[in-house]
Amino acid sequence: MSALTTYGQRPNAYPGKLFIVEGIDGSGKSTQLALLTQWLRSEGYLVTFSEWNSSFARDVARGVDGGWVRSLYRFAVLPTLAVYFRVPLDIALHRILSARPKLKYYEAGMDLRLSTDATESYKLFQARIQREYEGLVPEYNLATMDATLPVEVQQRALRELVRPHLRGVAAAPGTGLLEDDEERTA
Repeated sequence: MSALTTYGQRPNAYPGKLFIVEGIDGSGKSTQLALLTQWLRSEGYLVTFSEWNSSFARDVARGVDGGWVRSLYRFAVLPTLAVYFRVPLDIALHRILSARPKLKYYEAGMDLRLSTDATESYKLFQARIQREYEGLVPEYNLATMDATLPVEVQQRALRELVRPHLRGVAAAPGTGLLEDDEERTA
């Protein structure tokens, strides 16, 4: 039986790197991860991209005990880099509603019955999530990103955060990248 009792105690013993992004719905996480994935692939790295919207913050915002959530995730390895995308609620809401006609039921926290109005419920629920993330930043030493900046500015900053972690990582065979990522062949 493992002595691990909470998240954050299991180092990553697997090959490769794990980069994660966190933030409220509408913060730009998916956009930035998609762009990062494209860039890493263009640089010759093998990349697996996945989206999973179940982090501590959402669970606790729904009323689940934070200690219990951490114990539940004790199996998870620590990421190489975790970045929190900070964005005001009104900007996140505008982004969502600019892309589609209405808020999703769970994204708006409608199941919590915070309000009968989806927009108001979204603001109340996402504010809870935001408060949890703000507490996770110092607890897990999350890097922070100003998610109000233009997409390309955020992407450059994200690449700069990721780049030091790529040293010594082998690129895909046949890409012309060497093991230490210092030289390229034609």
